[in-house]
Amino acid sequence: MIELFEVSKSYGKNFVLPSVSLVLPDTGVVFLMGPNGAGKTTLLKAILDLEPHNGHATFDGKPIAKVYGEISVVYDDSPCYSGMTGYQNISMLCNQQHSRKEIADTADKFLPHDILRRRTRGYSYGQKKKLSIIIAFLNNSKYIFMDEVSNGLDYETMVLLREKLHEQAQSRFLLLTGHQFDFYNGIVDTVLLLRDGKVDTIKLSEVDPSERNLEAIYDK
Repeated sequence: MIELFEVSKSYGKNFVLPSVSLVLPDTGVVFLMGPNGAGKTTLLKAILDLEPHNGHATFDGKPIAKVYGEISVVYDDSPCYSGMTGYQNISMLCNQQHSRKEIADTADKFLPHDILRRRTRGYSYGQKKKLSIIIAFLNNSKYIFMDEVSNGLDYETMVLLREKLHEQAQSRFLLLTGHQFDFYNGIVDTVLLLRDGKVDTIKLSEVDPSERNLEAIYDK
C-alpha cells in the first residue's frame, strides 16, 4: 500500500502540483490522467522521490529508500546503456540474476534474440521501450510504474502488453500514465484524475459499467 501525505511541488508561489494526500491499493492498475501541465509527471517523480518536493510517500509504511529493490519504472524515454547489448542491459539493470531460460521466456515475446544481441545505441524508440518493459517484468517487483508505456509500440506488442499488465495486476501494484485511452480501457481498476488543482480518486468498480470509459471520465 502506498500512502501520500500532503505531497506537493511549487516554485516560489507557483504550485506545479497541489497538495495530495491519498491511499493507493496493494494491487491492481491505477491510471493517472489529466491535461498537459496538470502535474502528472511531477506527481510520479514525487512518489518516486526523483526531485525535491513537499510532503512524503510511504510504501507499506516504509520510506522509498527502504524499498528500492521492490520498485520498477518504465520511463517514456526508456534510458539504457547505449554501449551495451540488450542482454547486457538486462543483466545490469535487473535487481536479481535470471537464467537464460527465464530471460528468454519473457524477452522473446517483446524482442527477438538477434535484436537483444545488438548494442542499444542502434535501437529505435520502440525497441528501447520494449527493453525497459522486459526488465520491469523480469524484476518481478511489488510496485511497477510506467510512464506513457504504450508510446512507440506496434499493435501486436500493445496487445501482448495489455495481457501482461492484466496478469501482473492480480498480485502487484501498477501505476500507469498515458493519453491513449483505448489502450488502457478495460485494464484499469482505479483512476486518479489530476485537474484544476485537485486529484479525484475514482474506483471503476463503483462506476456504472456503461460509464467505465476513460475518455468519458476525463470529459466529465
